[in-house]
Amino acid sequence: MYQILAHAPAIDDFTTKQAAIVGLAKLTDASEVRRVLQVAAEADNPTHLDLSLDQQRAKRSLRLSARANGMWAITGMLDEVDGAILAETLASFTRPPDTHDTTTPAQRRADALTDISKAAAANTHPGGVSAVSILVDLENLPTSDNATLVDGTPSVPDRSICCRARRYAR
Repeated sequence: MYQILAHAPAIDDFTTKQAAIVGLAKLTDASEVRRVLQVAAEADNPTHLDLSLDQQRAKRSLRLSARANGMWAITGMLDEVDGAILAETLASFTRPPDTHDTTTPAQRRADALTDISKAAAANTHPGGVSAVSILVDLENLPTSDNATLVDGTPSVPDRSICCRARRYAR
């Protein structure tokens, strides 16, 4: 409890926000409440929040450590863009609790991370596969036997032209 409330003194007018925080605490776990309080404290005192995206990226890290009991520990930091992507992806893979569910939100997020990892491992096209259709009138196609697309694919009017494209975003 001390770790959770450690951020409270840095929040302007904490008493007016206390009811909402107690409501949140009833719906989620302590680590999520601590994170929300940290965000609220940083919003009220933003002087240390001046890292550029490049500076954030320089501080990023991920550690995956095997434990003696067979479990694994994950710790790390992500920049604001990659962190938001991970949070959104985890949220979309995290199943909502049902009435008989005894798992915590943190356990459901761990399950979601496993599901994401399994989906990524099963993907045979990790760069993605995209399809692009280009419609060209037959009379506008070159008729020469040496006519090709930029990638060298022959351009023959009586044959379908197919290619794979990869999209890398950053």
